[in-house]
Amino acid sequence: MKARTALRFGVLGSLEVTRDGQPVPVRAAKQRIALAALLLRANQYVSVDQLIQRTWDGRAPGEARNAMQTHIARLRRTVGEEGQRLIETHDDGYSIQLPPESLDLTRFRDLAHAAALAAKRHDLAGEARLLSDALALWRGPVLADVPSGPLHRLEIPQLVEERLRLLERSFDVHLRLGRHDRIVAGLRAATTEHPLHERLWAQLMLSLYRSGRRAEALETYRNVVVLLREELGIDPGHELARLHQAVLADDPDLAHRPD
Repeated sequence: MKARTALRFGVLGSLEVTRDGQPVPVRAAKQRIALAALLLRANQYVSVDQLIQRTWDGRAPGEARNAMQTHIARLRRTVGEEGQRLIETHDDGYSIQLPPESLDLTRFRDLAHAAALAAKRHDLAGEARLLSDALALWRGPVLADVPSGPLHRLEIPQLVEERLRLLERSFDVHLRLGRHDRIVAGLRAATTEHPLHERLWAQLMLSLYRSGRRAEALETYRNVVVLLREELGIDPGHELARLHQAVLADDPDLAHRPD
């Protein structure tokens, strides 16, 4: 009996298809867009109209439906013998049917759910580990090599928000565990990536303060004041301002207290 090959897909970074660990090239741009659109909604129906919109962004040719049918047929062949089984045809659309372990996005969301369950059990160490495992699945900007304006405008921002929420939660858990010194570098990277997200700046200030780096915490506040005024013409919100005053006062309430 022939063993089934291990086909894996990745969207949390560049578009990836591998079979038994070896890359499966999907070179045609429109096949890449169609595959990405299906993977972002794995195990769900995606209409032909949605695929056309994602592929041509309002500039579809007159025979777009026939063209899309051709692109899907070629995509199935590109993926290999599994393509016929995985990419299903519906009345007016398609779906890609994948087990959870075959797609990084599904694994990411499953780990996020498991982390939430760990939080309900008050298992901070378990939650931290699961969040770390989920975030480690991200290889870079989502589908940066897939040339679809609609995907990047309409669908990918939601994934970026999902990651940001988990990133913020992960830093909170590490702070509660007293691992403030371990997350300074990660927080610096996160504030560079999301410079207008004040909660991350607050976490960076607190991690620096608890690591005995009070002057750097105050310098961080000065930097974010300049940033927000230059970019948006506003001052930091109440959370950051209160934290700044507490750091200035060397408030003992800022010290780490184990849960």
